[in-house]
Amino acid sequence: MSQKELLQQMLAGYEQFNVWEAEEQARILPQLTIEEGINQYIELWELSRVFAPNAKDEFLAENVKHWTAMRRKYERILKKMNLANPIRNLK
Repeated sequence: MSQKELLQQMLAGYEQFNVWEAEEQARILPQLTIEEGINQYIELWELSRVFAPNAKDEFLAENVKHWTAMRRKYERILKKMNLANPIRNLK
């Protein structure tokens, strides 16, 4: 197998993986609770800190503000819709 064929095969594999990953995200992400989504985000952020340990702490501060605002927004929406609060033990 030539290097060109090997590279084409590798790229096809990456493309198949990306399609599978997008399908998995489309299936799984909507099922996450707000708490699970935030926890997943924080875990990804912590992983990024491993790869970029010198990243500025402002990144975390800005994103914590963002997710706090999103939580408040969802709580207001749920209250207006008269739905039970699915956010458990976050306070």
